[in-house]
Amino acid sequence: MKRILSAALLAALCLGSPGPAIAAGTVTETSIERLAGTSGYVLTLTCTADSAAATYPSTATSAGVNELIDGLYLYQVETDPGATAPTDNYDIEIRSARAVDLMGTGLANRDTANTEIAYPGSMTPLVDGALTIVISGNSVNSAVVVMRLYFSRSPGGRAGTGSGGADTALSNLAAVAINLDLEPASDGSANLGSASKNFGTAYIRRVVPKQVTLTPGASVTPDASAGSIFLLTLDQNTTVANPTNAVVGQTATFWFQQAAAGGPFTITLGSNFKYGVSGAPTEVVLGTTASKWDRMIAEYKATNTWEVVSFAQGFETASAAQLPGISTLNTLTGATQTLGVDTTTGATFGWSSSGTAHTLQTGTDFSTRTVGITVDGAGSAITTGVKGFIEVPFNATIIQATTLLDQSGSIVFDVWKDTYANYAPTVADTITASAKPTVSTATKAQDATLTGWTTAITAGDIIGFNVDSITTATRAHLILKLRVN
Repeated sequence: MKRILSAALLAALCLGSPGPAIAAGTVTETSIERLAGTSGYVLTLTCTADSAAATYPSTATSAGVNELIDGLYLYQVETDPGATAPTDNYDIEIRSARAVDLMGTGLANRDTANTEIAYPGSMTPLVDGALTIVISGNSVNSAVVVMRLYFSRSPGGRAGTGSGGADTALSNLAAVAINLDLEPASDGSANLGSASKNFGTAYIRRVVPKQVTLTPGASVTPDASAGSIFLLTLDQNTTVANPTNAVVGQTATFWFQQAAAGGPFTITLGSNFKYGVSGAPTEVVLGTTASKWDRMIAEYKATNTWEVVSFAQGFETASAAQLPGISTLNTLTGATQTLGVDTTTGATFGWSSSGTAHTLQTGTDFSTRTVGITVDGAGSAITTGVKGFIEVPFNATIIQATTLLDQSGSIVFDVWKDTYANYAPTVADTITASAKPTVSTATKAQDATLTGWTTAITAGDIIGFNVDSITTATRAHLILKLRVN
């Protein structure tokens, strides 16, 4: 009996001894990038099936990614099979923190040979917590599929320009391997993510539209990953070739200047530039006045398609768009560097470093937003009393109150504030002191002084609006302008 047990133990040890490694399946966050000209993001995932079981592990997004995409809308997903493609008609789910597939059946029956784009159902889902990637229906060992998930701040799709919290999220990017488009560090700065990348270049490229001056010639090819504003002074008739390295949803502005002498010259656009969209030009013909600038705006709608949506002639100068409130931009080359200057307060924001740590520093007017209420009497005079409540989901400071009426009249609003736990605020929670938003025998009034107001708002605070008195008006609006802290 002992001999049998010993033989069995030896067999078990032999099975457990080192042999050829079997690679387990993986779902890896390859990169997360800011969509140029927007406040949205694209998350790239590389998914590799197990080398023996052909399965993919169900994988949740990391904390660094979650902070960037939480509160955004998932509006588009691309799937791209690798050289070793999965089984045809494999399925993907993107599950919310409550195990709901945000794409419905949109990612079922994926093609094994072609890149495909899928959209959610009738409503664009809001991201609230970590996302879990679940891939099924594959029987090919080590099969690869690349996924690109597009997020925006609006349920309609592409997001508008804005900072949108990128400053607070950068501190968590160390958990994400950022390997796409960013330039290697040239000043000895610390790594951002797992690749040796320059912090300053990453921040400027993804938050502030970067201006690129193109070298004149018979043919020029813009690099869409280098910026979103391109300037070209013509010295001959020029072909503007199809831009390289574009990201779906990217918007680019092109400025063309006629030469001071020797012109006028013409441009010919590459075949990927398309026309015919409602309201867009049908061709681009430059003005002929020496030294004047013409502007063309194009959006990268899909692979190999730039839609020209705007063209105008005769500008004196080319204007490089910047974030609201920023008057200057600097390159980040030293240990401590100012990125911009707040034009309202004069405060600066930028970065500083100590050893291998980088700290983002922001001014006090980096972003402003508005909240408020509309009171409509449906054709009759407005009544007094409580008119509604809203939640403010971010830290902010009230900097202005604007009151508007549909006709000449008088109104006095009161504004109340309390925490969510103490909902609902009452007159005891007023924040306006004796300077209540007031219109007196007029149609509008605005107050940026806010004497005696309690202007600080903490994320989650509930704001209440009360009409103290009213004369004549049947519709009124109260708008509070906030500086996001």
